[in-house]
Amino acid sequence: MFSSSGHLSKMHTLCLNRCASLANLPYKLADLRNLRKLQIMGCNKLASNLHFIFDGSRALEAVEVDDCSGLFELPDNIYLLASLRKLHLSSTNVKTLPVSIKHLLRLQRLELDDCKRLRSLPELPPSIRWLIASDCRSLKTVHLTSTIDDHQVEEGDEDAFICFNFTNCMKLDRDSIKSIEAKVLLEMNKATPIPNVSLAYPGNKLPEWFMYRTKQSSIVLDLSSIPQPWDGSFIFCAIVSKSLHFDEIKADCYIDRLHIGHATFSYTDELHGSFSYTAELFSDHVIFWKGSVETTIGERKTDTQSRTCHPLLEIKFRLIFDGEEYEDKSMEVKEYGFAQCQHLNVKTIFNK
Repeated sequence: MFSSSGHLSKMHTLCLNRCASLANLPYKLADLRNLRKLQIMGCNKLASNLHFIFDGSRALEAVEVDDCSGLFELPDNIYLLASLRKLHLSSTNVKTLPVSIKHLLRLQRLELDDCKRLRSLPELPPSIRWLIASDCRSLKTVHLTSTIDDHQVEEGDEDAFICFNFTNCMKLDRDSIKSIEAKVLLEMNKATPIPNVSLAYPGNKLPEWFMYRTKQSSIVLDLSSIPQPWDGSFIFCAIVSKSLHFDEIKADCYIDRLHIGHATFSYTDELHGSFSYTAELFSDHVIFWKGSVETTIGERKTDTQSRTCHPLLEIKFRLIFDGEEYEDKSMEVKEYGFAQCQHLNVKTIFNK
């Protein structure tokens, strides 16, 4: 097909799926100068000869090489793909990524789930917002830069999501976890914050910087006791057990019993049509998610200043299974916490 086609330079998408005998990619693919998306799936004999494609197809925006057990490494010249936004390598046998990946300043989505031999990730570009590495059981180290990407996003845009999923990465070291937490908090607190955020990794303790915490399903605070100024944005946290049986955790916010909003952590990624969190955990896990009730909080703060009584802020946590509220009889969630995004000093927290 490739030898007879005179239109390779016009091709934008190439999919090579379930080609059981494909061991090497045809060198004619280097002529795909305008290729935007390369998808290879289920080609288990495929060796790592992607270098000539990266050299020829420098307009690539998405490279998806999934379920290819013969792939053990990526070529160093991946840095040539200056327009690359998505890199998927799930269920391959890569052990690490080229150090040159840090130069891909448009790369936002990196999916590495079920890469059983993956041991480390080198410094990643500051543009990374979506990193899925669930079931990477050999993964020990992750290097995330503390530099903040200044790309502006709008709510509802695909880029308006941050998801870092390290479920069942049982060997992940503490320094890596701290760098992941710092990355998430920096993104939350930048001038144009990301509205949708989630994070998960193995652990059984709430980070120390969560000011408010409870082992019950709700917590009540005097609104006037919360440090000011405050824009109404929260970061929530929960310690979930490996025996979880729920799809979502909802954090409902009330002021003087009036419902003012909620924030949801979901184990399914309906927006992008796939599972972003594994359904089976091998240990307790720490999960984060973000919520915001800016308008109502602002109105209430103004109202509070003119009254002698103080309104109460209540957070109620609910578990949802198959669309219905699920009663946590077996303590599947061991502890909840929340903190104000605006008052988290990332440098102070992570330089201790």
